[in-house]
Amino acid sequence: MHHIWIEKLGHSADEFSAAVSQSKKTGSHELLINQIATLLVEYKVVNFAREFTNLVGQLKEIRVEADYSDKNIDIEKAENAIRIMDRLLPLLKKCA
Repeated sequence: MHHIWIEKLGHSADEFSAAVSQSKKTGSHELLINQIATLLVEYKVVNFAREFTNLVGQLKEIRVEADYSDKNIDIEKAENAIRIMDRLLPLLKKCA
């Protein structure tokens, strides 16, 4: 997603760092997600923008659980994350 920030949105890595620093309520992941969803809307693919934010949100839930809880990620959740990515990648390619 960082590649899209630089290549499609025309921003630099320094601009990204500055935007994250200036944003008190939004982390780096949320900033990228919001910018890419906006780009999808500008490309007139609003339905993809909604699906993109939905899918990324689902992946975030799995990642947060894996990173910050004592629970193990079972094979079912891991396979679900792969299915989500399989749906997400074509949406990201629309931006690339």
